[in-house]
Amino acid sequence: MEPFYIHLQDNIDNNILYKPSSEKKELDKQRFGECIADFKKSVESNGAELYIILLPSKEQISNKILKETLKVCNLNEEDIDLLAANRLCSDVAQKEGLNLIDMYDDFKSSAFPFF
Repeated sequence: MEPFYIHLQDNIDNNILYKPSSEKKELDKQRFGECIADFKKSVESNGAELYIILLPSKEQISNKILKETLKVCNLNEEDIDLLAANRLCSDVAQKEGLNLIDMYDDFKSSAFPFF
C-alpha cells in the first residue's frame, strides 16, 4: 500500500500522493531536493553522471488497486494527486540539471499485472 497509510495523519505527513499537507511533508519534499543535490555532487566527484529513474506505485497504474487502497485507508479519490511524485522528481531533476527517466507512461500503457 505504500505510499498510503491507514491513519489519516500519516498520509498528511508522509504520503506524497495525498493532497492535504503538513509542515513535515513540505520539509521532506525540500530535503528530497537537497539530498539529490548532494548525491549529484558525490556522483560527479567520482567522474560519473547521475540519472534518476522513477518507478510508479501500483496505485498510480491500476485504478482497481487504487480504489481498493483508498477504501482500506478510508481516503477520498479527490484528495489524491497521482502525479505529485512525478512532478517533484521532474522539478528537482530540472533544477539540478539531471536526466530523469520517468517510467509512469510506460507502466501505464503496458499489460497489467507487472508488479
